[in-house]
Amino acid sequence: MKARNQVKLFKTSVGVDSGALRLLHFARHGMSHFVTMLDAHVRSINIEQSWILLEQEFQSKAKSVDSIYEAHMGYLNRIMVR
Repeated sequence: MKARNQVKLFKTSVGVDSGALRLLHFARHGMSHFVTMLDAHVRSINIEQSWILLEQEFQSKAKSVDSIYEAHMGYLNRIMVR
């Protein structure tokens, strides 16, 4: 349906068409859900990749508390930068 026709659906002689308003809310909810899920997916990938790097650093460099601290700070920095 063309945009002009959709706009006409919202206005009737009485005011706003409740069916069209319901469709608008439904579409808005769908778009909001998509963006939220995309954001969660990107964040989980970021955290997972950073976690793998942290585990590798722990296995190769974890000789003291200071080296563990440095690896953890690098992990936090990677999460914040990505």
